[in-house]
Amino acid sequence: SEMACNAIKEWWLKEGKIAYPEAVSLLVLADSGGSNSSRHNIFKQDLKDLACDIGLEIRMAHYPPYTSKWNPIEHKVFPHITRSLSGIMLKSY
Repeated sequence: SEMACNAIKEWWLKEGKIAYPEAVSLLVLADSGGSNSSRHNIFKQDLKDLACDIGLEIRMAHYPPYTSKWNPIEHKVFPHITRSLSGIMLKSY
């Protein structure tokens, strides 16, 4: 959850704030698995802290289980990740 919140914060500070200067809230689309699940209290606390840091209301929209393929960002990104990592053994993060 810390990584997800850091990514949102970095995006907001470097791009979002410039592209959407009038924004008062942020809608985040996420799948329901892993550490960003709607059931994890740590993620909720990290989001609350992030909202206070950047001064925006943050709303989460969780996709139902097994439907993250309909997330428009994942749908655009995963083919490129798959193609670039085809046959490569990862040794580190």
